[in-house]
Amino acid sequence: MEAWSRGRVNIVSLEGLKEQIGERWAKSQDTVWNHLSNLLRQKLAPTDFYAQLDPTTVLICQPELAADKARGCCLGIAQD
Repeated sequence: MEAWSRGRVNIVSLEGLKEQIGERWAKSQDTVWNHLSNLLRQKLAPTDFYAQLDPTTVLICQPELAADKARGCCLGIAQD
């Protein structure tokens, strides 16, 4: 819980993307998650981890980063 209380855990939602692509989400969600997983593996440090919480939400933990850096990294990933 220390990482959570220090702001090193963030949640990224794909709900906006799901709404944007509408009915295509059902066919596209596997491709979207594959792309996101690849992006996370590229951008996260070996000490970081992520977990898909539901079809549109991912939890990202970056225990070695300061809260503002972790948040900035997650914002960058969300924009990609």
